[in-house]
Amino acid sequence: MTRENNMSSEDDITRIRTDVQDIYDKHRDLLARVVTLEERSNNRDEKIEELKTSISDLKKNIEDKLTGLSIQISTLANASAQKVAGRWEEVVKTVITVGVTALVMWFVGKA
Repeated sequence: MTRENNMSSEDDITRIRTDVQDIYDKHRDLLARVVTLEERSNNRDEKIEELKTSISDLKKNIEDKLTGLSIQISTLANASAQKVAGRWEEVVKTVITVGVTALVMWFVGKA
């Protein structure tokens, strides 16, 4: 019976060693997975910050472009209004010239 007890103890020790080795292997594998996940998380955080910066730069660029377009539109609108005003000035000038010329001709015709 001592031999059976002795064998049983050796079997138990072998089984315990195997179990401990399995636990150690699983722990090592899980630790490697955690490290990999942490690296991925850090990379994602960096990429998110890069995206935030890019979006901020893009927003600033769009705002600048819109400001420039607004100025150009205002300039074009004012130029158009100035052209119309200039045309009216020419029309009025022509009407006055024709009127003065007609008066002068009338006075010359009377004389």
